Amino acid sequence: MSSRTTMGPPVCLDVPRRPPEPAPGCDVCVALAKQRTVARGLSDLSAVSDCNVELAAHPEKHPMARQRIAELTAPARAENPGA
Repeated sequence: MSSRTTMGPPVCLDVPRRPPEPAPGCDVCVALAKQRTVARGLSDLSAVSDCNVELAAHPEKHPMARQRIAELTAPARAENPGA
């Protein structure tokens, strides 16, 4: 049985992403943004993260957001067709 005597490779982390913005005119998005603000004020970072995940996923239900997402990701898809 061998034991490891050296350190593993360094962990590389990305720069944190900007928090998602609510879609204009969407009551669900506005409610999630308010919940996130309250959670941040209470230092409940888990709830802040949960709201961010829901906000990031929710705009896919908005037709204009789907179109905008497609426009933003089109160049990335052209550069990396296997992704």
